[in-house]
Amino acid sequence: MLTVYIFECSDETQFECFERNLFGTKANWPKDIRAGDLCFLYNFYGQQKLIYGVYKAKGNARHNIIAEAWGGAFPHQVEVELCSQERIAVPKGRITRIVTNPANLRVFNKLVGDKAQELLQYFAGGYSRQHEAGIAMDNLEQDFRRKYPKEFHCSDGHDVRSRAEVMIDEWLAAHKVYHDYERLSNIPENLVPDFTIYDVNQRPVFIEFWGMLDNPDYSQRRLRKCEIYHRHRCSLIELYDDDIRNLDFSLRSKLKAYNIAVV
Repeated sequence: MLTVYIFECSDETQFECFERNLFGTKANWPKDIRAGDLCFLYNFYGQQKLIYGVYKAKGNARHNIIAEAWGGAFPHQVEVELCSQERIAVPKGRITRIVTNPANLRVFNKLVGDKAQELLQYFAGGYSRQHEAGIAMDNLEQDFRRKYPKEFHCSDGHDVRSRAEVMIDEWLAAHKVYHDYERLSNIPENLVPDFTIYDVNQRPVFIEFWGMLDNPDYSQRRLRKCEIYHRHRCSLIELYDDDIRNLDFSLRSKLKAYNIAVV
């Protein structure tokens, strides 16, 4: 009989769940989870109260797989990996009948049989709708990358798309700030930020350089990306042409706001 498991998170803990590919809880109900079991993540605190899926357990649930995760607050843990084509987000309100206990309106942590199957079927339909909604954004990204290939080479080995990005990359390298270029983010819409750096807790801080704001398609792309960053409460540093003209002062002060050390 099909069984699925629903973990819970808040805005504060959600990103660490995605970043570590790890779900956890204080209660010991995950003890029954075995490799291959299907899992979901419910953000009970966010404005939309989204349920994310579809994941499967990489191994059996265990106690303190990563003891320091979430400051040690959720020791009953399971490592997960995405098993749908992309992460799908569904508002709880659309599937309340499936996932909540009518007696107390709390989300079930375990669904069995017909309820589990119904949840999977809803997410399969959600994938189709989300995929269609994302086509416009995908087209903007593909068009941008086609028009602006990585033809500028940096001394640390990164290939970037503009002279301004060369300046940012070289500044970060010179000041020994570890950084990735166009690293796929681990948030539901799978955004690709210009740069990713890390704060003292090894949490990502994204850097976006906005350089062509007079281009309508580029401006649309910027607004879409910023909306996603804001919705997921990501740490974001935005740089503009004026910042590039005084990069040392501007970037140093923006990094300081996130307590990122600069040599």
